[in-house]
Amino acid sequence: MLRRTKIITGSSLAAVAAVGVGVPAYASSASTTQSGTAQSTRHHHHKGHRDRLHELGLTRAAIAKDAGTDVAGLKAGRKAGESLVQIAARHHVSRATLLSRLDATADARVTKLINTKLPVRKTGKHPAAHAWAKRHGLGGAYKNVAATLKLSPQTLSADLKKGETLQQIATAQHVSTATLTAVIDKDVNAAIAKAADRVPHSHAGKRTTSSSSATS
Repeated sequence: MLRRTKIITGSSLAAVAAVGVGVPAYASSASTTQSGTAQSTRHHHHKGHRDRLHELGLTRAAIAKDAGTDVAGLKAGRKAGESLVQIAARHHVSRATLLSRLDATADARVTKLINTKLPVRKTGKHPAAHAWAKRHGLGGAYKNVAATLKLSPQTLSADLKKGETLQQIATAQHVSTATLTAVIDKDVNAAIAKAADRVPHSHAGKRTTSSSSATS
């Protein structure tokens, strides 16, 4: 039986190096790739978190104002690894006051949203109702909203595509505006509180490492 000899091409070496097996010379390359992936993941999570606040109508300027500072002060605090609560505290704004201000800004967005019809694209079709709701900060509460309106998520989506607003659907289902907004606000306020207490991911990682070193 003839023994086949496998020729390792440049692409094969790269593949092996990516997993760091059998090619020590490429170990540093693999490490760099993994490090880059980790940084990308942290950036993605942080970006997604920031986008959720933006969806709720909380622009950087609005957040800075509610925290008692300006955009430059907000950026400096975040760069230093501070949470929004910590930044606000340095400007004599309590956590309760900060959350109250942020919630009020978001509530205005919610009021507008429940009275807004699902848009129509240039193609004449509607976007997916859940995706549309998510882009406006309602994604997390969509199923709860449907349940509150005594509808399935699919039926709610169908009604929205008919051109009805959430407010009109609620009225037809004999659900009060207060009840409708309460279920949305619960999710929105929880998201805001989580955002206010969160520190930038890169700094969170450093603090965890420092704590582990101190313990050992």
